[in-house]
Amino acid sequence: MRGKPDLNQFLSGGAAAAAEEFEPRSAAQIVALSLDQLRPNDQQDRDDLEGEDAREHIRSLAESMKLKLPNGELYGVRRPIEVRSADADGLHEIIAGENRWRAAKLAGLETVPCIIKDGDAFENRLDHVTDNALRRNLSLWEQANSIRRDQDEYGLNTQQVIIAHGLRNKSQLSKLMAVFKLSEEAQAFVRKGYVQDPNLVYELRKLPEEQLAKLGKRVIDKGEAFPTALKALLPKEGRIKTVAGEGAQQRAERVILTLSPQAARALASLLNLPTDDDLASLAKQLQASINAWAEVEA
Repeated sequence: MRGKPDLNQFLSGGAAAAAEEFEPRSAAQIVALSLDQLRPNDQQDRDDLEGEDAREHIRSLAESMKLKLPNGELYGVRRPIEVRSADADGLHEIIAGENRWRAAKLAGLETVPCIIKDGDAFENRLDHVTDNALRRNLSLWEQANSIRRDQDEYGLNTQQVIIAHGLRNKSQLSKLMAVFKLSEEAQAFVRKGYVQDPNLVYELRKLPEEQLAKLGKRVIDKGEAFPTALKALLPKEGRIKTVAGEGAQQRAERVILTLSPQAARALASLLNLPTDDDLASLAKQLQASINAWAEVEA
């Protein structure tokens, strides 16, 4: 009897091998369901479905669905919407395809093709995450929240998160999760879409709280580009003075001691070092990296 596919094997690029070795975890059937029989996913990662970009995307989908084929039929929905089995109210929760569902309603369709999946909540969650990864990009805030949900509610480890969300490495993951280290006032800039570059999150953490209101006025009221406004308000960092007779390694070691905690963690992230350690451990790891670099350069 075949067992369940190993999640690590499936996520680590062994999907094809896993499919050959194991039977599918859940049976699937395609049926035509009324739009009224479907409901949105309570754990939808996208929180901008009412935004202008999202509405334009849905309008475009709806127009394509209304195209008439040579035989007179509507083009309709060609990629089935993935849904759960009906709940106690007879409704099917959408796993993947909420944009298609919304577009079908806008296009005036009555039914849509659906794949009813009987997998567990964990499998359905992975379907939802990977579908979003292949579709319209999530905002920085949406992606960070999606990752945190997968870690907290579904127990995905670091490597599984990196693969499921299409990230490059741990450094990129650390940069995304840094948004949760911002104050609520600073997070508002990320939630509203002003910050899409994870590197700007580290810069935003350096900004004194009393400067956030000024940043808001420059960006929101005056329409100034966020990176430009942020750079103008950041504290000016003094240059490190040269000490007579000091070598490059000694100077680099001294630079570490002058870094703020935020800057030290940013440097650790660039060097692919863990960023959640205490400052003492972080300093030791940075020191070791510099020593290794010095030996290579020597």
